[in-house]
Amino acid sequence: MIQAHLQQELLEIHRKNQELAAQLLAKRIISSEELKRILSPEQIKLGEILIKERLILKYELEQALKEQTMSRKKLGEILIERRIIFPFQLERVLRKQGYQIK
Repeated sequence: MIQAHLQQELLEIHRKNQELAAQLLAKRIISSEELKRILSPEQIKLGEILIKERLILKYELEQALKEQTMSRKKLGEILIERRIIFPFQLERVLRKQGYQIK
């Protein structure tokens, strides 16, 4: 009985989430790409992709992350300012991550 009730509640939550997503899209509050990104179960972190692609080294990421906590700048911005990566490299990685570049 508890399992059936739980399943019913989960279905109701799912239905409400679908309605909310449809409203956000209809009102153009978010794009379909943004919705996909938000709903993706696991988004790979920017630093992980940059290391995997051999664009930065682990210690460079660690230093940039430390600076990020103090400055509140975006990680990509810090890496570009430090001339560790180029803007075109950041754009390519952000696209892989699912962000829409304007």
